[in-house]
Amino acid sequence: MVEEENYQTSKELVVAQNVHERLLTRFGSYRTSSWQPSPENVAVLQDEEFENKWVELMGRVLTESVAREGIRDALGFAHFDTKSLYVRASESDGVDLEESLAHEMLHLWFLRDGLIKDERYSHEVNETFIEALAVEGLDLYQTPKEQRSQHLDTAINNTIIVKAVADKMGEEGWKDIFDICQTGDEWKIRKRTKTKFGAQPPTKELRRLNEKIPVIYGKKFWDRFKEVALAMFKIRRNPNFQRENPSVTFTLTLVPEWAGVTAEVEKEI
Repeated sequence: MVEEENYQTSKELVVAQNVHERLLTRFGSYRTSSWQPSPENVAVLQDEEFENKWVELMGRVLTESVAREGIRDALGFAHFDTKSLYVRASESDGVDLEESLAHEMLHLWFLRDGLIKDERYSHEVNETFIEALAVEGLDLYQTPKEQRSQHLDTAINNTIIVKAVADKMGEEGWKDIFDICQTGDEWKIRKRTKTKFGAQPPTKELRRLNEKIPVIYGKKFWDRFKEVALAMFKIRRNPNFQRENPSVTFTLTLVPEWAGVTAEVEKEI
């Protein structure tokens, strides 16, 4: 029994090390972290053990009932104090495990729970950008639809606008997204998006739409881009969110049109 457990642990650690190497190949030149996967900081746990570990680690700041509710639908989590990550064993098959590991590894590279300090919905926006970096880092956007699990298909659909906009800006666009997740400094990406896409939408129709949409962050491209990231986080957790909040559809239309990536987005969605 012990040998079987050790074998499983060894298998999962090999997968984690492979995922980490792929992230390093894609984004390693941008990172400042020295975190590396090891048997001490990577764990793939059965559901009950996974949830109990979360309650154990979060028990100092949350009641048990609140902690259990918060982790119920989570596939993994990163614990910053111990610089460790935990993933559900139910995600331990193939690409789903790899993507979940990549997501949590990026959190441990950055050690930041939100994108911009003290900004509204900073955690939610950060999660969408982290997800996009994880999918891009493992080169999973190219996966044919018929070969995707539901988990991967959802991850791709919910980040495809981020992918399309970053690609439109070139590698510097991906670097800027990585950097803001790493540092929280939005100056570079705000400047780059203004230079690339303009201070205002390119047509009168889009400018009128921009004026019409409720504002969370602002009416510049970077502000609306963050609003897309927020919307996609909400939609992933509540499939009815877009129907319950019709203005979200306008935001999801505005940003791809403004960036000139509507065709790329529609191929996926």
